[in-house]
Amino acid sequence: RGIELAGTDARLLARAHTYKGLAFQALAEKDGALAKLLDAEAEFRAALVADPESNLPDLYYNLGVVLLKQHRDDEGVAELTKEIEIRVNGTRADEVRSLIANPRRAREKYAPDFSFVSTAGETFTLESLHGRVVLLDFWGTWCAPCVRAVPSLRKLQKDHAKDAFVILGISSDPDKDQEKWRMFIEKNGMIWPQYRDRGHEVQSAFGVHAFPTYVLLDAEGIERFRASGTGFHQARALGSAIEQQLKR
Repeated sequence: RGIELAGTDARLLARAHTYKGLAFQALAEKDGALAKLLDAEAEFRAALVADPESNLPDLYYNLGVVLLKQHRDDEGVAELTKEIEIRVNGTRADEVRSLIANPRRAREKYAPDFSFVSTAGETFTLESLHGRVVLLDFWGTWCAPCVRAVPSLRKLQKDHAKDAFVILGISSDPDKDQEKWRMFIEKNGMIWPQYRDRGHEVQSAFGVHAFPTYVLLDAEGIERFRASGTGFHQARALGSAIEQQLKR
């Protein structure tokens, strides 16, 4: 309907085709249908035809991402290069450069970059964890299912002590409970790296809204499993997911 109403207004027509393309892209991500990616590509190309001189943001970006999702990397990188040439310092500039450097980022759910210093003084970043399977445990001492999960996590850490595997505890405990948090960790033998996410930066980066949340990253930093709002024992698939990634 938007396309129909745009008439001869090139800018509105380009915008309407863009929204239709984004809708197709969202549907493709939901059910994995290649046909919908092709539909999205057609709409993004129609947007560029409608207003080739348009300064609408993301026209080349949208097309480039859809092409990368189809494994047409050379074509996708060409479109992304056009985007970065037009908007060198645009809001998506860093993301575009990352996609150009590694087109798989359009097809795989790479973890966001993060950095924190554990209670033991060790710095952890996504890059420093490359080559290891990582279980991020988003928890809090106030969260009953999180507390009940501690013995299972302790056993998990012990069982894989010699493997390329690490558990990272990311606590949401507030400043007023800092001492309670430290005492809890010590009392319960939680010897894997621990971090109190005071500003919720790591939590926000990973889109965590329920506790506990377990996020499993493979050796390349790609998210392979997530369980939210459920206890460790209920997340039965977590153990098998860890074993699967370690075998890889």
